This record gives sequence, structure tokens and C-alpha cells, in this order.
Amino acid sequence: MLLPKHVAALQTAAIGIWVLASLMLVAVWTATIVHWDRHPESASRHHHDPAMAPFYGTPPMALMTVGTGVPGALGGCVSGGACVVAVATAE
Repeated sequence: MLLPKHVAALQTAAIGIWVLASLMLVAVWTATIVHWDRHPESASRHHHDPAMAPFYGTPPMALMTVGTGVPGALGGCVSGGACVVAVATAE
């Protein structure tokens, strides 16, 4: 169960938000990779600029956010409990 009380609409909304966060994660990672690939000098300057450096923390934070939502979104709602156990215990 994803939420404390079972309300189908809320559960669907929570899964939808998790899927949106997953898509945004892919978009942020893709943009970062493309930026480093096409403009390495500019990306390097941004990486060393104290004002821009915090923005390079967004891909890891997005990964953490989506990863934290895996047990809730995937736990029995989407793929079943076995998948959640496999993801949670993967090393």
C-alpha cells in the first residue's frame, strides 16, 4: 500500500507524480550528458563556478528522490513485491 489510507485516486496520483519525477530525472541526466559532450569547456567552467556548482547537485538529488519512491510506487502497485525486494537488496 502506497498511502496510509486506501483511496484509489490518491494512489493513482502518487504513482503519476513518481512517474513524472522519473521522466524528469531522465531529462536532467540527458541534458547534463549532452551539455558535457557538446560543450565541454563551458560545462567545465560551470562546474568550477561557485554560483553554478550547486546545479550539478540536482541529478544526484533527482536520482535519490526517484529511488526513494521505488518501494512505494512499485511495491505491489505496479510490479509486485518481488521486484521491490530485488531493488531494495541489490548491491
